[in-house]
Formats: sequence, C-alpha cells, structure tokens
Amino acid sequence: MPNSLSPEEAVRADIDRFLRTYEREVSSREPGYSHPEPSGLDDLPDVDEAASLAGAGILGSFRNRREALQRFNSTLRKAQKVVVVGSSLKGLIHPDGAHPDTRAILRERVSRQRADADGQLVTNFMLTHPAFADLRAEQENRAKKDIGREIIKSLMYIMEWGAAANSIHLYLGTPTCFGIMADDRMILNPYTYADVAFQSPCLLLDDSGYFFNVFARSHFGILDRTMVVRLSDLRNDIGELYERLSDFQDHTDMLLLTARNSTSPLHSQSETESDLEGMPGFVDIRDNARRRRRQRPEAAPPTAADVTKRDAVS
Repeated sequence: MPNSLSPEEAVRADIDRFLRTYEREVSSREPGYSHPEPSGLDDLPDVDEAASLAGAGILGSFRNRREALQRFNSTLRKAQKVVVVGSSLKGLIHPDGAHPDTRAILRERVSRQRADADGQLVTNFMLTHPAFADLRAEQENRAKKDIGREIIKSLMYIMEWGAAANSIHLYLGTPTCFGIMADDRMILNPYTYADVAFQSPCLLLDDSGYFFNVFARSHFGILDRTMVVRLSDLRNDIGELYERLSDFQDHTDMLLLTARNSTSPLHSQSETESDLEGMPGFVDIRDNARRRRRQRPEAAPPTAADVTKRDAVS
C-alpha cells in the first residue's frame, strides 16, 4: 500500500499504533474491560521505520553519551556556533568525563574563540545553578553539595580555559535533558529521575525534522530568558557561589522537608484542580484534611538548625 503520509504524520501514526497495542495488552489482564470502538486509525498505511526516523530528523541512537560523543566530536570541532546544556557538565569537561576528546575539543574551541576577532566562533555553556543542585542530588542518591561542587569545578575548568564570563549561564531549575547543538546538528541525552544522564541513551539529530526545531527553540534557545543567570566576573562569581553552597543546601533541605510534611490547601482553581475536585471522593478527602489542619496548632516553619538536628538524629 503506498505511503500517503508526510514524515511527521508517519511518526505520529507509529506512536498511535504503539499506544493502542500497549493499551490492549495491559487492559486484557483487567476483568470486565471492554475495548473501545475502532477509530479508523488502524487503516493507516504501513510506515517504513527508517523513513519515519528520517522525517523526524533522527540520524542515529546510542546506548550512552560516550558512544554519541564518539560520533559527534568531528561535528563539534568544525561547528561555528555551539550551545552546551547540562547539569554539572562533569560527564563532559572533567578530565574523567564521558569522552576525553570532547573535553579537548571544547578547550580548543574556547582558545580559538579568544583569537576570533570577528566573533564568528561561539561556544555557550549552560549549567544548573548550584542553588538547585541538591534537588538533583536527592534524586540520584548523591551526597549533599556533591553536584554543587561539581558545578563549581566545571566553572573553574572553563575559567582556566579562558572563556568569556558572558558565555556561561546558570539555569534556575533542575535539568531535563543534556544536549549539544552544533550548527545544524545536535545530540540529546534525557535525564532519568534516578540515574546519571551520561549512562542513558542519546539521539543524534539534524535540522531536517521537527525534533531539532523544537529543541533548538525551546531548549538551546533560552539563554536570554529570565530563568537563566549570565555570569559577569568569573573569579568573583565562582567564589560567591562556592561560599553559598551551605546556604543553598539549607534552603533545599527546608524545601524538601516542608513539602514532605505538608498538605497544602488549594489556593487557585486551575483546570487541573477543577478536574481533580470532580473525582469521586476527592472533596471529602480534601475537607477532612482541612479539618485536621484546623484542629492542630500550626507548626513553625523549619529552620536550618531544625534540619541539621534532624539529620544528626537520622
């Protein structure tokens, strides 16, 4: 049967088929379940997998970041404009990182950029702001301040390479996806909740498909957004960030403790909350929680001393 779908429609059709098959497989084990009526999507023409991937702009997939970098290094060396987005970038620019050649290429790029009077060569780095690093450390079961120290160490390396301060950016949140965009190519390495990203699968993309376009705009293209802090004086900024690591840890500990020990009332009526209130039994659960909160004295907000005492006991 001839394929009359565009590449984008073909990929979406593949996803639709997968979801329907998965739903049938899971629901078949649930007693009393009846399958929904066919929607007509089963009549979609068969799609060649290679054509679907090509339409999405996916050139290849790799089991981990090291394998992806092995393929990507030559592109990284030749590119004019590069943006690197990650957490601490330990797996990229520390001497024991995922691939030694990548570190050497980035260092060489920074050196060439200093000598580029026309400003044609650009390399930007975006790391997680250390104030948010312990939120990621908690997920990875890492020691407190470990990732913050890794970020500081990465900033030290980049400073030693002679990078301009305004080429380094700190994101005010935890990372979602490591990636490097080099002109018309990029690699993407999603962060899993409970493991380091450089051990997770990677994709290699070019600008012929929608994957590249979306990430170029909404991931690599946010360097001037309000959630990004641009450094101005590397030596002073690094020193200040390092001195604040303990403060950042205390605030993170208090945030996590408060979140785990609180059941906050609803303050707004978003669409999600309206849907939630319509679920059977939810209003009773909410009202009971509010009554319990009114019947007990409000606990004072935790202090850094409280958190430290709790940690010592545990």
